[in-house]
This record gives sequence, C-alpha cells and structure tokens, in this order.
Amino acid sequence: MVQTDHASPLQIAVELEAIAVQPNETINIQVEENPDITLYLWDESGTKEKVEHQHAQFTAPPGFGTYIYEVVADWENGTNSYTFTIEIQ
Repeated sequence: MVQTDHASPLQIAVELEAIAVQPNETINIQVEENPDITLYLWDESGTKEKVEHQHAQFTAPPGFGTYIYEVVADWENGTNSYTFTIEIQ
C-alpha cells in the first residue's frame, strides 16, 4: 500500500464548480467497484462532521448556500478520498 499526502477538502473545493441542487434533494454517490464509504461535511473552519447515508445516498441540507463534502472510499486494497461541493439554490 502506498500513502500520499494531498490538499484538504477545503483547499480542493476552491477549484471545484459546485453542483446545483435543491434543498432536501436526494444525492447519490457513485464510486466504481462499490467500496465502503464514509461521508463528511466540512465547514470553513476545517471541522468535519460525519454525514449519515444509506446505500451511498444522502439528503442535501435544507438551507441555501455552498457545502463541501468529502467521500472516503475503502476498498480491500486501499483507500481514496474524493471532494465535491454542492450549492443549494
């Protein structure tokens, strides 16, 4: 197994285009080969909060704004982290 350092989700999010969603919309996460996933919501201070999901689906927050998420995917032979942002309009 190889371990590498990477930018934090907050740093990565600066370069990402947010995905437009509606308040309380169901969001599906798709990662090849169906790993076990853990989902985190990041805030501007760098604090992350674990987000409950069921079968890689979760509900967008009810409030307007931009939200930064990190998906940590665990396969038998390794782990990877993905960042995405949503904007509730």
